[in-house]
Amino acid sequence: MTPAQSPSAAPSKDAPVIWHIDDSQSDRDLFEEALRAWRTPYVLRTFVDAREALRTLSRRHRVEPVEVPDLIVLDVHMPGMNGFEFLAAKERYPAIAGACVVLLTGYPVDARIPKYYGLHAQNCLRKARDLKGTRTISAMIEGLLHSARASR
Repeated sequence: MTPAQSPSAAPSKDAPVIWHIDDSQSDRDLFEEALRAWRTPYVLRTFVDAREALRTLSRRHRVEPVEVPDLIVLDVHMPGMNGFEFLAAKERYPAIAGACVVLLTGYPVDARIPKYYGLHAQNCLRKARDLKGTRTISAMIEGLLHSARASR
């Protein structure tokens, strides 16, 4: 797990917490770079796999206090536990059950979209392969985050 913070401002204790779960280092780096354009201070936690993210919620594996995510940005296709399996498993963890989830995939988004929503994902987006595209996605995600926080 790697902590990061918004460079634009020091996050307050009310700053949204974002979990980014993706096995691709280059995709994690690209997403983190795109978040730097946000005006909203945030706290970012990155995970290389879905099981690692769930383990942070388990007391026996916890090394530090867990910041419960407001938003989970989740890669669909990962080895071990994929994004769909994570979504099904997250319902067993009350701390994250209500978090807003955005799925990211490198494949075209197709007829499987109803499955995503059935598993409580707010959106499914195709990954961008450059910083400009990733900034567009991060702006959409920022809007979803604000909507989700306003509805709580």
